[in-house]
Amino acid sequence: SLPTELANLYELTLLSMERNQLSVIPTDLFKSLWNLETLNLRGNSFTGTLPTMPSYVALTELDLSENSFTGTLPTKLGQLTSLNYLWLSDNNLNG
Repeated sequence: SLPTELANLYELTLLSMERNQLSVIPTDLFKSLWNLETLNLRGNSFTGTLPTMPSYVALTELDLSENSFTGTLPTKLGQLTSLNYLWLSDNNLNG
């Protein structure tokens, strides 16, 4: 899983952990990552619903493709007003 200590990296702007066989995203990971602009978790082993991102996160690029996420897109995605690129392909999403 992603280390919970990442939440302490307040100035982090880019996090790329693609293809690491990760399966768990800590629920409080994003509470302190206000400056995070790029998040790449492509090609891991995540399952379940997409993680909820707080609307204050500054994400401009989000890549969660090539995992096993299920369900519908969270409405909170629409509140990420800085988001320019969103990759969700190769999951099991609907809606």
